[in-house]
Amino acid sequence: MEKFDKNLLKMIVCPETGRDLIFDEKKNILRTVDGKNIYKVKNGIPILIVKNSFEK
Repeated sequence: MEKFDKNLLKMIVCPETGRDLIFDEKKNILRTVDGKNIYKVKNGIPILIVKNSFEK
């Protein structure tokens, strides 16, 4: 399993709010500081898909 490259945190933001993301190594997730938005990391790749983004 690939590890998430923490250097990506300098370039990516929450696609829903535009806020910075924090990597939680124990849970292998990215989340906003307030914890309201959570994104999975699979094989080192952040899955930054906003729920319901395809329902418009």
